[in-house]
Amino acid sequence: MLNKWYLYFAQKKFFWRIISLWKRITFGVGKTKYLIRYGINDERTNIQSFFGLLSIAKTQLFVALVTSLLLQFIDMKLSAIYSYLHIKSPDDGMYSTLFNSVSAISGVFIA
Repeated sequence: MLNKWYLYFAQKKFFWRIISLWKRITFGVGKTKYLIRYGINDERTNIQSFFGLLSIAKTQLFVALVTSLLLQFIDMKLSAIYSYLHIKSPDDGMYSTLFNSVSAISGVFIA
């Protein structure tokens, strides 16, 4: 009896639209479940990798921060001494251009 009804409705366009809609809904639900399940695992792995790299690089980051602060402090003190001794130092534009060039070259070698 079920086959008879199925064969009857299988000839109607509305039936196939309902079947298509149902399959799209079930696919969407399955896709969402998959993205939630594996997306959370992927993000967990990413966070663990980030903290692993952070634990390795924290010393280098600290040294870089202290070095940059030390250089800023030395620059302030040396600029006062240079002006007192009438020694001309290049203006900041030249330093920033040099810094940009060095950082661009370093970025190429690091990558």
